[in-house]
Amino acid sequence: MNRKLILSIMVTASLISSACTKSGPFLPHKVQLQKKPTLNIAKPQISETVENVRFAAENLIKNITYARIALGKKDRDMAFKHIDKAIELNNQLKNAKSKYLYKSNVIAGEFTYDYKTDFIEHYVPLNNELNNWQISGNGPDWAKNSRPKIISAKIVYLSPNINTGITETKLVSARETVFRNEINDAQETLASLINDIVQMGQRIDSPMERARYNIALAHYFLHSQNYDVVGSSMWNAKRALYLEMNYEKHKKHHQQISDMLEEMKQINKMLKNVNPAILSQIDSKLEKWWKDLKDWSRD
Repeated sequence: MNRKLILSIMVTASLISSACTKSGPFLPHKVQLQKKPTLNIAKPQISETVENVRFAAENLIKNITYARIALGKKDRDMAFKHIDKAIELNNQLKNAKSKYLYKSNVIAGEFTYDYKTDFIEHYVPLNNELNNWQISGNGPDWAKNSRPKIISAKIVYLSPNINTGITETKLVSARETVFRNEINDAQETLASLINDIVQMGQRIDSPMERARYNIALAHYFLHSQNYDVVGSSMWNAKRALYLEMNYEKHKKHHQQISDMLEEMKQINKMLKNVNPAILSQIDSKLEKWWKDLKDWSRD
């Protein structure tokens, strides 16, 4: 046999022997044995940024509240939709490492409805709606002047305290009771869950900022045709503006604020007899106040 050929065979045999020793029997590529892949069940990923974790936390609160409202309307299908979405969001938070990121002051509306339930407060985070005039004018279905009806509203700051294990247990329990058509039990389970999650934040805002947010809230309900809550939101804005008049920081705007307060009295009278023309006037006036307060707060 050719000497070069013998040498080649010996080298090849040595390589095969080495491969077998280090990594097990060698097999052709197409039938190479592999470890069975690990199956990850229900572990959705969430990008580890402040914005994404907060977004999931805020929308978890929103969907629990929307499910409560749907149950108040006896709409089981809508309740299922929002409970399932809440479960999905809770799973995202369960697998987020930076849970502390969502424990901050979240701007929200605190609403009371006219149906009976323990823990009567309903909370909807409204950061985008209160800081974007066009969004605040859309008027969501849940805020419209229909049953169940919102009878009071105000701006609050929340610091969510979400225990994902307890949240999952109560959401699954609520879903099962909705399935059995035990609407009242499901409502109380979700109300109890909101009571677990929601804590009042420690943020101290300026009276001018609080007035602006309440004017945006009034705008929110104006286009939902819920004029009673427009009036109560404006009342909260007036309280904040009267408080602002006690401070020196924006003293150069005190006369303009005083004029705004007088105009608010006129708007309250107009709300008693709303027609399309009056609606347009109120809408324009609310927008002007909101923009003025935003500008003045920067001074």
